[in-house]
Amino acid sequence: MKTLQWWISQIKQEKYEREHFASRPHFITLYTALSRHIIRPNPYAAQNLNNQIREHIAVTPRAIRTLCLGTLVLERLEKLHHNYHMAIPILLNSLRVLTAGRTPREKVGQDCKLTTQAAFILLMNLKGMHREGLVRLGANTQENLEAFIQSHLISQGSRWMKRKVYVTWSGVQVSLTRNLYDMIIELLRIQSRRDTLHQTQMLQSITARLETQHRLRT
Repeated sequence: MKTLQWWISQIKQEKYEREHFASRPHFITLYTALSRHIIRPNPYAAQNLNNQIREHIAVTPRAIRTLCLGTLVLERLEKLHHNYHMAIPILLNSLRVLTAGRTPREKVGQDCKLTTQAAFILLMNLKGMHREGLVRLGANTQENLEAFIQSHLISQGSRWMKRKVYVTWSGVQVSLTRNLYDMIIELLRIQSRRDTLHQTQMLQSITARLETQHRLRT
């Protein structure tokens, strides 16, 4: 894992080199790092989210190492212009593990930063996607994507935002909310034609959430 962290840290930040790097399949290695080290107990084991979440809650030595790795990977992916639709479930699952399964109202500190980064990367991966790509991701990923958008659309009128935890969220709220609404726009684009609008339940659920947010604000 240390070798992998060193390799990722060597990725340059200059615009030209970011674009050059992202134009090659190397960014798949970053997603593979998330898949193999974050959502699995070891690189060769089956995926086990619940076990990994419990490990991060317990803050084991391995959890500390994987949190450092996951943070580094998300920082690099955020800076790489790329489009890899099949990475969406990896991102959603990795975020759950890295934030130890905490809900939006429970998230603090680094959780908020990781959530904002993940939302931006998810948005990049939705761009250019067509209906067939969304269908190919499967019903479970579509439900997880819907839940992510719904649960993180934070309303100014929500009671929990008056609690201490909101102090942390307020610093990322604008950026996160903008990314979430852009994700909704991309989903509308993907399903804009009436004859291809097969995931209406997803959009209806998100719409219902938006209506609830509006009522809370008023």
